[in-house]
Amino acid sequence: MMGGLTRWRPRRVVCTADADHKEQPGCEYVVKYAQGQDGAAALISEIVSHGLLEAGGLPRLEAALVVVSDRLARSYQQTDIGYQVEAGIHFGTRRRTDVFPAPPESYGDLRDPTELVDIWVFDSWLMNIDRATHGNLLMYHASSAAQWSLLAVDQSDCFGGAHEFRTGRYRKLCRERGAAGTFEQLRDRAVLEHGPQAVRQAMDKVANAIGQLNQVMARAPSGWWSAAKVDAQEVAQCLRDRAARLGEIVDIKHWEGLTDGINGGRLLNL
Repeated sequence: MMGGLTRWRPRRVVCTADADHKEQPGCEYVVKYAQGQDGAAALISEIVSHGLLEAGGLPRLEAALVVVSDRLARSYQQTDIGYQVEAGIHFGTRRRTDVFPAPPESYGDLRDPTELVDIWVFDSWLMNIDRATHGNLLMYHASSAAQWSLLAVDQSDCFGGAHEFRTGRYRKLCRERGAAGTFEQLRDRAVLEHGPQAVRQAMDKVANAIGQLNQVMARAPSGWWSAAKVDAQEVAQCLRDRAARLGEIVDIKHWEGLTDGINGGRLLNL
């Protein structure tokens, strides 16, 4: 089992691309199994959010739909994992051994601090309430450089959280929820050092993602939508509405005014 801090209790599973498992030895994935209506909503959140991060060009883990056979589902009945695994389609990300929980010890350890701005803007758009949980932001060395790059992972609590998503309360949050609280001190410094254009560039990435929204939404299996009782068209409209108001949500005028106010000065390395 993986992720002692997550209620979804994901599992490390060796997967193959072919159903008869002729492709050996396979690859190891961290799999979240659908668990009831809230679990189905969490998987929709995972695959839709992952697809939008990908469409926006943000670094992310390699995701896959994982098919559990009747035989594997029966084998889980002989174990004590704390929940029932059903045959069908589930969500997984390819396991990496070169990543570590973020944030780094100091701001100077970030290779590109605007990556954090990108993640914050996407979290604000997607109503992610869970980025600060240990392990939901990872760091890795993208090159031989000693500094860290960032990976946004575990998007199961976008749309205000799995329960709010499943019960339809996300629609009210879609209209009312403000910006995400994504590692605020590091984010604030990144915006102050790189200027409001860092926020605008992140918003441009959201616009690129919106251009692929229909394709991304189609990645979620129909059975997940049925199990969660969530309407895909309403979710898509929510995302379009928030994207149209994103400048207001992240308060771009505040950042423009703040950077104008310190123009000609410099940040103290506190």
